[in-house]
Amino acid sequence: MTRVLVTGATGFLGEHLVEALIADGATVRAFARASSRTDTIEALGAEVARGAFDDASSLERALDGI
Repeated sequence: MTRVLVTGATGFLGEHLVEALIADGATVRAFARASSRTDTIEALGAEVARGAFDDASSLERALDGI
């Protein structure tokens, strides 16, 4: 099974990418800022990892298992 981390998943293109990857059978983890609304991508079946690019530990957690 393919596991993918998508950054920018709460944006227009990112949301469509998440949808396409899940439709293709991938397991998707979406990396999102703490302030981002993630209900749409969660409803698609994506797992959400919250964090920031300037926080190394949140990036490490997001990438764990990918």
